[in-house]
Amino acid sequence: MADQLCDIAEITPSYGGKYVAYFKNKQWWVYDIARKKHFNVSIGIRESLADEAKDKSGQKPACGIVGWTKDDTDIILYDEYDLWSVSLADLKAKRLSRGREQGISFRLVYPLGEVKLTMNFDGFTFRELDLSNKLYLQAFGKDTKQSGFYEWNGTEKPIVFKDKSITQFGFTTGSDTYYYAEQDFDAPPAIMAIGKLKNVAKIVVQSNPQHFTYHWGTSQLISYTNSKNQHLQGALYYPANYNPSKNIPWSFIFMSG
Repeated sequence: MADQLCDIAEITPSYGGKYVAYFKNKQWWVYDIARKKHFNVSIGIRESLADEAKDKSGQKPACGIVGWTKDDTDIILYDEYDLWSVSLADLKAKRLSRGREQGISFRLVYPLGEVKLTMNFDGFTFRELDLSNKLYLQAFGKDTKQSGFYEWNGTEKPIVFKDKSITQFGFTTGSDTYYYAEQDFDAPPAIMAIGKLKNVAKIVVQSNPQHFTYHWGTSQLISYTNSKNQHLQGALYYPANYNPSKNIPWSFIFMSG
């Protein structure tokens, strides 16, 4: 279903109905309906807009569209790490985030009850966005495997970002509190709350309380280079009550870099 949604979203009308955007040969193109003209809107972006890491045959899928600005003035696109705004008047591109330098992939998230796509006959339309307002971004460290969420208001600032699985960000525009789910290899999911003034996060709900009555192992991220000079990563799992002075069996799980 996810691959089908990706394919459908690679041809989509603009929010205001002036254009049809489509992904072709690793580039985003737009068809101007009134002028009956096609033009490459990603010509000013040097980074690849295709998901090069996608392990599937055929053409690599697009990293995706974020949305459109008012009156279809700009189209907002993803590369592997960042969000880009492209003016449809002069095709000038502007990078909105600075994830590549940090090794962090940013993706837009929405307030509770809002969705990124709306159904349009047999396709989807991406949302209208106001770049003068604060936006929220999900963040994932490509090498560190850290995760969390940032706020964006011209530049991105972390709300929560650490060595845990941080998901299910919940907020409303009128609330003073953010909510998210947090878990780790040796910690069951918990619902956390943190104030918008960046107070210390607090546990709202802790699942599986019986977990804390048992001993659990830990895991460690391992980075290495193979004989083909490829950067790879894996997870090294330690047993419960690990003692480094004793010889014990090891468990290692390979992950692609």
